[in-house]
Amino acid sequence: MYGLNEFLIIGGFTKDPELTYLPSGTAVCKATIAWSKPYKTKDGKEGETKLFIPSVFWGRQAEIVVEYKKKGGLICAKGQLQTDSWKNESGETRSMIKFNVEDVTLLPDRQKKEAETEEVAE
Repeated sequence: MYGLNEFLIIGGFTKDPELTYLPSGTAVCKATIAWSKPYKTKDGKEGETKLFIPSVFWGRQAEIVVEYKKKGGLICAKGQLQTDSWKNESGETRSMIKFNVEDVTLLPDRQKKEAETEEVAE
């Protein structure tokens, strides 16, 4: 069976990224990337679709993300979706999709842009 597993997202971190190291010395950063899209219903009500993606960054990319990004920090990330499965306390099999990031681009954060705009206006 053939297929393509390529995922690209531009979003912000829901909390500060966390860095750990494997026994081999490889850096690992786990974080959740949030994406949202505003919409209007037919009757004019406004709403927002939200998506939260548990994500994993590896190696030097993981270290860079933790060094330069905090909660709300914007990134563009590309990689593959992967399923993790485990058994819970009652023996039921659970699974979740996570994003295995292969390439990341750090984007200017909204807060910094707003602050720079205010400084220029003064």
